[in-house]
Amino acid sequence: MIDELIACGVDVLNIQDLVNGVKEIAESCRGRVAVELDIDRQQVTPGGNRRDIEDLIREEVECLGSPEGGLALFYELYPGVPVENIRALMDAMERNSGVRRSP
Repeated sequence: MIDELIACGVDVLNIQDLVNGVKEIAESCRGRVAVELDIDRQQVTPGGNRRDIEDLIREEVECLGSPEGGLALFYELYPGVPVENIRALMDAMERNSGVRRSP
């Protein structure tokens, strides 16, 4: 379906990471269309640890990111996600994007 959407002129796809597979998304989208990546909210972010979350975000940025752009990380926070996991997610996103919080 991604090929058909791109052929229709879609510029940005909002697509779920783990459901669709990060490597599969890269194969289908990288260099062809911008990806607004919907970060996992069913497995890793609610139930993983800091390392799991860091590894997920790093893999996603390494597979889909480029200096030319085309990748935005998107996360919907649902009840039940531990505060420490929310902090780990934000830290991982900042660390892997090069963006830093103001003091």
